[in-house]
Amino acid sequence: IISHAHVHTHTHTQHHTTPEFPIHAHPHGRTCECDRRSHQDSPRPPYLHIYLHTSIYTSIPPYIPPYIPPYLHTHLPPVLSYIYVSSYTTGTYTAAPRPTPQPQPLPHPQLHLLFNSSHTHTGPVIWPCLDVVYELAPDAQRQIAAYRRKLTEALVGIIDKALGDMSPAKMYFGRGSAGFAINRRGAINPNGPIDHEVPVVKITSPSGELRALLFGYACHNTTVEDEFHYVNGDYTGYAMEELEKAHPGATALFMTGCAGDQNPEPRGKLAQAKDHGAELARSVNAVLDRPMIEVHGPVRTARTEVELPFAPVDPLVYQKDILGDNIYKQRRAKLMLQAYNKGWKVDSYKYPIQVVRFGKDLTILGLADEVVVDYSLWNKKRYAGENLFVAGYCNQVNCYIPTKRLLKEGGYEPDESMIYYGFPGSYKPEVEDIIMSRIDFVMKAVGVRSSGKY
Repeated sequence: IISHAHVHTHTHTQHHTTPEFPIHAHPHGRTCECDRRSHQDSPRPPYLHIYLHTSIYTSIPPYIPPYIPPYLHTHLPPVLSYIYVSSYTTGTYTAAPRPTPQPQPLPHPQLHLLFNSSHTHTGPVIWPCLDVVYELAPDAQRQIAAYRRKLTEALVGIIDKALGDMSPAKMYFGRGSAGFAINRRGAINPNGPIDHEVPVVKITSPSGELRALLFGYACHNTTVEDEFHYVNGDYTGYAMEELEKAHPGATALFMTGCAGDQNPEPRGKLAQAKDHGAELARSVNAVLDRPMIEVHGPVRTARTEVELPFAPVDPLVYQKDILGDNIYKQRRAKLMLQAYNKGWKVDSYKYPIQVVRFGKDLTILGLADEVVVDYSLWNKKRYAGENLFVAGYCNQVNCYIPTKRLLKEGGYEPDESMIYYGFPGSYKPEVEDIIMSRIDFVMKAVGVRSSGKY
């Protein structure tokens, strides 16, 4: 069971760009005069609004936003400020709409959508992600392409349905911990970092009835290994199941943290996935038993993209690999040599960074791809004054995102995995500074200042 989290805001949007670092930001949370008047005239209380929906899908298409059809953008109601948080398994949508007979288009839709993948390894193939791993027959290729299209359309449908059915809600934030994540690079670095924090968002009705829970953890969803050939949500699915049993009528959602180099321990058996899920659910319930911080508006959001440079590779390496016995290197070499022959650019990778801030009470920083845990620990230290949750696996999952330390150490995440993902090779060490600089850029756009060097 794969969960995705989306965060959506819409107000009087400000569009900021610089020649070098484009960004769409809404830094002041302002509304235009017509919005203000309409809200004052409305009898509805100024609550956030929420819609809950449950369905079952698996995995994430790596390029969702370009396939969202234009009609969706015309179905979003003009509002003072609204957010939604949803998942493949379950969906939560919050909003504060004003009465209006005609919906208006949503500007800059990528700014207003934040996808997050739970990254289970027991789900259907989502083409073209990791296509170097598979040699697909024509019938299998058609089946996988059809599944991807069906999944994309289902995601659009669930968002569209949610926006048509909303009700008042309040939000609260707290933190717990769970101890089963380990740094899986122990053979290379026995003292590798970990992040055991469990961020929890509680959503209730105005009267206090629990309606939804959004919780996160920085750990690969890989307790169940390759020999298990059934669709399964791993520990996250079992945690959601436990929470929904404990809180009938509430919807549980999961958001993955910076889990690139983190594994569950122990692992390998289905029973262990259930145990980890139970531990995570206990942590969430413990947070619910304590006082939590109420989350207010306005909702501010910012997004940017930056080019991450690859270390140069001599084409002779690929010419050697394509003649070798390693089928994965051979397939990667074929991709690279085709790119060189056609003049396609393969020296960098476009990387999105996104942030959503709820008043001064909660900030979600969404980083793309399989981000290693250092980025979570660094940013929570750097923005110590914020209730910050740093999520990985946001908006796209195409490769690992390493640090200078990992690139120096070598190993699977910074080096070998790039073969299977079909990328030219390892990144340059400066990607760490580039990413941290651009994080500071979007955080400033929503009103957050860093406390110093990470």
